Amino acid sequence: DEQNQYKLVFGAKSKHVEAIIAEMEAKVKASGAAAKFIYSGHGDWNYLDVVCPGAGKLEAMLYVRRKLGFGANCTVACGDSGNDILMLSGEERAVVVGNAQAGLLEWVERYKQGDEGRQADAGARLFCATEGHAKGILQGLRHMGFAASHP
Repeated sequence: DEQNQYKLVFGAKSKHVEAIIAEMEAKVKASGAAAKFIYSGHGDWNYLDVVCPGAGKLEAMLYVRRKLGFGANCTVACGDSGNDILMLSGEERAVVVGNAQAGLLEWVERYKQGDEGRQADAGARLFCATEGHAKGILQGLRHMGFAASHP
C-alpha cells in the first residue's frame, strides 16, 4: 500500500517537480507542519513521496544499523534511483548500481565534486558499479572488501 496516513505518493511531470516541491514545502511550513519530499523516476514523469520528517530509507537503515550495533564503515547502502539519494548520502558506504536512473547519476557527479556540501572523500565512500541490479551490488561489495572475488 503506497498511500497511508504517513505517506502520500503523487505523479508529476518531471519539468514541474521542483516547482511543485517548493510550493508544497511553503504550504506545509506555513501550516506549522513538517514533511520530507522525495522524488524519483525518469522520463517525463516522476514520483513524489511526501513523508514524515523522521521517515525514509536512511532513517530505517540507521535504526537497523544501530539496533544491531554495526558501525557506519560496516554498512553499505545500495541504490538505483532518486528516492535512494538521502540513503546514499549518509555516512555509510554506498553503491550505485550500473543501471541507475539518470537523476541519481547526476546527483553522484554533483556529490563527488562537492556541490552537495559533502566531504572530499566522497569518492572513497561511494562506489559506482558498472554492473546492473544485484550484480552491481555484488561488484560494489567486492570492491569494498565485503565479498570475495569470484574465481
